[in-house]
Amino acid sequence: MRILLLTAALVVGGLVTVSARDLPSEDEVANATYMGSRACRACHMTAAQGEMYKIWEASKHAKAYATLATDEAKAIAAGLSIANPQEDATCLKCHSTTGDVPSSRVHARFDVSEGVGCESCHGAGEHYRTKQVMCGIITG
Repeated sequence: MRILLLTAALVVGGLVTVSARDLPSEDEVANATYMGSRACRACHMTAAQGEMYKIWEASKHAKAYATLATDEAKAIAAGLSIANPQEDATCLKCHSTTGDVPSSRVHARFDVSEGVGCESCHGAGEHYRTKQVMCGIITG
């Protein structure tokens, strides 16, 4: 709570600002690179941030890719003439964040085994690295 109040005070006081020209363009956001949920961990692991990463990590979403290795998933895949569900786009589009994303938009460190991660809902995280972009602290 203290951090939130301090941040609000700094923003209102004009001490923490970023101009619109420092923010990514709409085109840059639309074509941003997927970084993976681990990139979100540093900021979203703390109690002050609601321990969001830990909550996701324990969720079925985080384990969605792993379920493709189960006997049940393999049997379903076999019925669809899919040899390996962990490598097939039909399965990955729902069991991973980037299953239907062009590889040019997936960072080299992205790990498909993270399953359905933060970026599935929040969009590609390339531009979330700065607090100003993440929190929308903009002036000018």
